[in-house]
Amino acid sequence: MATGTIMWLSRVSSLLLRRIAGAGQVAGTVVIASCTCVWAGDWTLTPRFNVEETFTDNVALAGPGRERHEFITSVEPGLSVRGEGKRLQFNLEYNMEVLVYQRDATPNAINQQLQSDASAELLEKVAFVDLRATRSQQNANSFVRTAADNLSATGNSSEVTTYRISPYARHHLGDFADAELRYTIDGVTNESNGARNTSRSATSALTLTSGAHFSRAKWRIDYSRQRVINLSGSINRFRRVQGELRYRFSRRYGALVRLGKERNEFPSSQPSTGSNYWSFGLTWTPSSRTTVEGEYGKRFFGHRFGLNLSHRTRRTLWTASFTEQPTQSRQLQLERVLVPLQDALGNPVPDPATGTQVGVPVDTVNPTDEVLVRSRFDGAVDLFGRRTTGRIAIFSEARRFQVSGNLITVDGTTFNFNRSLTPKDTLSIMGLYQVRKNQATNQKDERMSMNMRYAHSFGPDFRGTIGFNKVKQNSSSANNEFDEHRMSIGVLTTF
Repeated sequence: MATGTIMWLSRVSSLLLRRIAGAGQVAGTVVIASCTCVWAGDWTLTPRFNVEETFTDNVALAGPGRERHEFITSVEPGLSVRGEGKRLQFNLEYNMEVLVYQRDATPNAINQQLQSDASAELLEKVAFVDLRATRSQQNANSFVRTAADNLSATGNSSEVTTYRISPYARHHLGDFADAELRYTIDGVTNESNGARNTSRSATSALTLTSGAHFSRAKWRIDYSRQRVINLSGSINRFRRVQGELRYRFSRRYGALVRLGKERNEFPSSQPSTGSNYWSFGLTWTPSSRTTVEGEYGKRFFGHRFGLNLSHRTRRTLWTASFTEQPTQSRQLQLERVLVPLQDALGNPVPDPATGTQVGVPVDTVNPTDEVLVRSRFDGAVDLFGRRTTGRIAIFSEARRFQVSGNLITVDGTTFNFNRSLTPKDTLSIMGLYQVRKNQATNQKDERMSMNMRYAHSFGPDFRGTIGFNKVKQNSSSANNEFDEHRMSIGVLTTF
């Protein structure tokens, strides 16, 4: 590695750690610990530098007659690190997004975007640890004007920092069972308009899984106990013990039964926050390429359904899932993936850094202490052609809040296609249609967006892009209606 690159990395790493420490010392600690471990294995380091100029005819996503055009310069130094050794796996993606507005400098900003994951084996086959830290931006309120990236100057942005530290131990009980004992601490910080709120949790979990002695009837026992200190300082507690039995009648058919008990303590206007629960399901595996699993049961919030379907052909992957679980907004922020490191088949993405802005989700749950029951269906078709790849997906989500009783639904579809026109030219097309409804306010927002991007490679480490974007939102609230068009041109180089 050239001396200049090492010095550049040192400066960027130093700035990164100072920024992250300002948002949460523990998150910075996770990154430091991860970076210390990665040098023990094989690693690759890819610095990058992206510059993009964007013209928008509605920088603040204002309503009809109030649009204001703007030229925005985006400068993004970034870093991708991959490390893998006998006892270590490490991934880090970092962007520093510098935004300069030409006509009105008020929204000028520097945004930090980080995703860091590490898994280490501390004592061979016995002691392990998982580490994770993220820094990103999201819409502070999903029911006003929401932006899909940081370029829109809506004043509705929140900085989100998360961390998770999870040491665990495993013990092999011969052919009878395998045991895992895990302790996890995590935190989520939301910063918006000068206000900063942090929630933390600690979780203890014990899992026993059947060993090789059980071939037809596989079983699993889980116990977990979680304590959550909410944004307001109030405390939620979740306890659960569950037993699961899976029995295989034949190569194609099987059944599963789950029995459990949960005792939860959180504010709720509903009849119960915990109870005994059960579920029963069937599995069908007609071939190695097709799996279907359906489930029905009851929990404290009522009837519960589950579905998992996967079917693979030579050029496609069809998937569908339906889940119903109690959760909180903080948990969804902890689970957010900024930069996918695997494709739909589970294969590593060779270069997860795209050189474009990390997106901001437009369907998030507003930060709240309230527990909600989240029911979500996802269906998708992934295409894997020689020159064309893509995905078409549909989703439907219902959020039932346990204190207010409010119901929020989000339904829609997305698509993206990438076409290799020549060995050096690529065309990408992405789209979204989404309908969000808030029962409490009777508000309905209908959002449509389309993005096209053409990329040309001038060499192995240098490429240029030209993009066009359109987004339109219709709403029952006149203040939330807007229409925007963008044109952009940019260059990306890696070292």
